[in-house]
Amino acid sequence: MKVWRMVSIAEFIIYIVVSLFLFLRVNDGAGAANTLEVKMISFAVWTVFNFFIFFIQWVWYKRIHKNKRLK
Repeated sequence: MKVWRMVSIAEFIIYIVVSLFLFLRVNDGAGAANTLEVKMISFAVWTVFNFFIFFIQWVWYKRIHKNKRLK
């Protein structure tokens, strides 16, 4: 489970770095100015994506632990 913990920490660090990037950039990928509304929408999409990844990991983690207890 050490690898699991390290991957989770790495994912959290990547989440923080990308979140900071989304808030600190002046223009988005299309060259449009980033207003607070656009930044919040970008952050919301990024957060929903990460919650989806977290949910998949959580289900997988529970399934692994359930299988370990059955053996």
